[in-house]
Amino acid sequence: MDVWVSEIKCLLCGHVAGYSVAQRGAAGLSPVMVQGGAVPPQRCPRCGGRLYLDPATEHPRELGLAVPNLGTRAEHEQAAEASAERHCISCGAPVQRAERCRRCYLRHRYATNPDVRAKQLSLQAEWRKRQAAAQG
Repeated sequence: MDVWVSEIKCLLCGHVAGYSVAQRGAAGLSPVMVQGGAVPPQRCPRCGGRLYLDPATEHPRELGLAVPNLGTRAEHEQAAEASAERHCISCGAPVQRAERCRRCYLRHRYATNPDVRAKQLSLQAEWRKRQAAAQG
């Protein structure tokens, strides 16, 4: 999960009225906290101008913000490795994205889909005829 920091800035004078910290996870971007007050200010405390969210280019810790504990890098790497190791549900062979490896996928389609089975049987019959004609 990444930490995203946005500065709350004034449109008129550019004063930074606070920071909005959010973390990006599987559910999208979820706010974690706002620094500069419990509720983000609606107007600039310096000039009274309107505020907007400006994406910060610095890391939150470089800005001096207290970042909530989102886990260590090693924990995130272990979770990524665990999700990357996938295996075929039929034979246990390693696969990248699919439920089954190529061999088990074809076997499953042949066993469960009558159209595939009929097509394969007709192709095999044609092949046998060609082999018999070539030999005899």
